[in-house]
Amino acid sequence: MTGYSFGGYVTCRVAAHESRIVALAPDGPIIDLFEATVAFQGNLLDTVKKLPRFAVTLPGRLMLKKMSRTPVLLAFKQYTDWTEGMYSATLDPIDKLEAGIRFLEPFTVEDDLNSISAAAMALVSEGDGEVLINQAQRSVKGMSSGTKKLHLFTMSEDGSDDHC
Repeated sequence: MTGYSFGGYVTCRVAAHESRIVALAPDGPIIDLFEATVAFQGNLLDTVKKLPRFAVTLPGRLMLKKMSRTPVLLAFKQYTDWTEGMYSATLDPIDKLEAGIRFLEPFTVEDDLNSISAAAMALVSEGDGEVLINQAQRSVKGMSSGTKKLHLFTMSEDGSDDHC
């Protein structure tokens, strides 16, 4: 089984709880989605909190206006907001952003890695950055599999160092 990006998280999650998986290749093996997201976004929330209110609300209003012309896309956006607990007229845009980030906190598989006994080839790229490389290393170390390997893609050796 393989999965790319968020699929790398799903691959690890499924392999930890499904004994029929005999081999997996997560690319990259994201084991803590909140940690990974915060690393990619940096201090986005702090930056947004410093912006004038119109600058925070304008992109959302423009996006909804554009989506109103594409009802399926608008419905998908509303459904996503609802499933992430952010579909509320009372939520301030900054609160919605923070809720969206906090929504990711339970998405961790690190404590379940020792349940993965399937053969594993974890893939991560130099360009993924320190946090995802560290998560890939922790994922392989935490797996109980006797057959496991981590491959770090680099531009000089592999011709690519991009995410996934």
